[in-house]
Amino acid sequence: MKAKSCMQTSSSAPIFDLQTKFSIKGSLYLCLITLLLFLLSACASRSPGQQATEPAAPVSLNETVTIITPAPRASESPYYYYTEAQIRLNRNRPLEAIGFLRQAAALDSESAFLQRELAAILVRTGQPQAALQAIRKSLELDPDDPETLIVLAGIQQMLEQDIKELIPIYEKVIALDPDRERIYLILGNLYLAQKETAKAETVYRNLITRHPDNYAGYYYLGQLLVLLGREDEALESFDTVIEKAPNLLEPYLERIKILSQRLTRSLSVEIKKGDTLDALLAKHSGRPTPALRIQVMALNPQLEDTNHLEKGKKILLPPRENNPEVTAIQQAYTDLLTMNPESVEIRMDYALFLYQTGRNDAAMEVMALLNLDETREEVIRRIFSVFAENKRYKDAIFLLEGLRSQEPENGEISYALGLVHEEMGNREKARSFYASIDPANPVFRKAVIHLAYIDSQSGNTDKGIEILEKAHSINPDDATLRLYLGAFYEEADRLEDAADIFIDSLEKDPEDHHIRYRLGVVLDRMDKKEEAMEQMAILIEQNPDHANALNYLGYTLTEMEIRLDEAEAMIRRAMELKPGDGYITDSMGWVYFKQGKPEKALPYLEKAARLLPEDPVILDHLGDAYRSLGKINAAVEAYKKSLQFKDDPEVREKMEALSQKTETLP
Repeated sequence: MKAKSCMQTSSSAPIFDLQTKFSIKGSLYLCLITLLLFLLSACASRSPGQQATEPAAPVSLNETVTIITPAPRASESPYYYYTEAQIRLNRNRPLEAIGFLRQAAALDSESAFLQRELAAILVRTGQPQAALQAIRKSLELDPDDPETLIVLAGIQQMLEQDIKELIPIYEKVIALDPDRERIYLILGNLYLAQKETAKAETVYRNLITRHPDNYAGYYYLGQLLVLLGREDEALESFDTVIEKAPNLLEPYLERIKILSQRLTRSLSVEIKKGDTLDALLAKHSGRPTPALRIQVMALNPQLEDTNHLEKGKKILLPPRENNPEVTAIQQAYTDLLTMNPESVEIRMDYALFLYQTGRNDAAMEVMALLNLDETREEVIRRIFSVFAENKRYKDAIFLLEGLRSQEPENGEISYALGLVHEEMGNREKARSFYASIDPANPVFRKAVIHLAYIDSQSGNTDKGIEILEKAHSINPDDATLRLYLGAFYEEADRLEDAADIFIDSLEKDPEDHHIRYRLGVVLDRMDKKEEAMEQMAILIEQNPDHANALNYLGYTLTEMEIRLDEAEAMIRRAMELKPGDGYITDSMGWVYFKQGKPEKALPYLEKAARLLPEDPVILDHLGDAYRSLGKINAAVEAYKKSLQFKDDPEVREKMEALSQKTETLP
């Protein structure tokens, strides 16, 4: 039987903490809106058996709505107009219904019910301000109607009014009708939002006292007790939820979190002077064994060297056998997986818990069960998002190794392991995983790019090119391989080869913007300016928002000192697309400089130098602007910095000339 999930919870992060997350943020808003929609749908209800119609599109708060109000008939009663309004609602014509309801309310100005109905439809058509006026009119007529008070609070919530204004409304609802169970939950959450925990606890306890079968009351009380540090009472509340709603996941998850936090605290030991790992293990965990030492590394993924423990730091030590909290946590996971055996998140959490508590074989078996075609991709994605991206590499590797334990040749898992090891800096280990993938496997095309990159990083670009050339010969139509092979040719200054493969790629796909841009850059490096500019112009025609192409063409025109107005427009558009780009910012300043506007150029060039403080060309441009404005010392400093990163004879000549000039100044 698949378990339901209808609550939201918060969580802390001890070492054994669940990665299955339920966020409490926004739950209050959800409760209010859900309740409001429930009430408003009840107010504008259909006749039994009547088919629902699609709701009308909401009206903007700023939109003027023209509502046709039918001419009154003296012989007709308010009930006639109310009935007509219901007919219009059933035909999905709410704006017409508003007109009839207004007429009914005009004929029966003492009817609180009609004003409340009007408010409900005004909310439905996106007019909360008008709805607020109607519901306030209803309250004037009947200030003690709970339904009206609830709708008032809901509308105020839609208008994002102060939470403090909602609290007395809900308090009054409970005082008038103490059997409205949902209102207790909303009121308790409002008090929590105001950090009035004592009042929130009173509300929840009043709810479960009056309605002992309301499991939600016990659940939210349990969450509050966790916040207050009253863990034993919280466990009792969650146990009650499990007793009353045994198919809910959340109370089991909350129990695991509490027990995990307790277990983490009980295993935490502060390292003192002279402590060794074996001595600590003997004192707290049992006779030191290789398995226990491995478990220490699992519990402390940031611990690099177990032979040198740092005084004052805390370390988690493995629990002794038959630890009652370990047993309780394991039982909770067993219950969860019995209810929801298909949950990837719970099964992964359980595997990690087993790994951290020294049951590696059992953890591997749990992960191996997830290595199915329908779940593998989700599992790998989750391992990366939860563990690898948070630099929990050892946990990620263990989980991935468990996933491949029954299928060591699986290419997807090998690729994932290669990525984690590469991220850790273990290049050779990463290389072995990438190289183990069958070339016939589609993921191999991605793996060879990483293989080539590892070789390039190791100073062996030629070997990387050889790998990519071989992969390209097997998969000649793979555009990504062609792009990377061309890029590696560029890096190795094999520009003719790079241009050839890019041209070949464009013959297969003339719309490939990445390839066309790289071809333009290569042609520029080959001093084929006209051809490079032609490629960039084609690219801009294909994609007018290609910022790099706009910048390239604009900067090139600027360097050639032709069509400067056109160059300025291109660079300005590139700036709009990539406002924080240092190179484009430099281009903007440089085109102004070439237009003879150094005072307008200077702010852009200074900003570019801040964004890219080690770029010699930008620093050279900045020096030219300072020199043009007569800021000799600043110009010398900019040229000097430029020469630190690249020894350019022209820049040196400009600097020396200015230096001599400053020496001759009085």
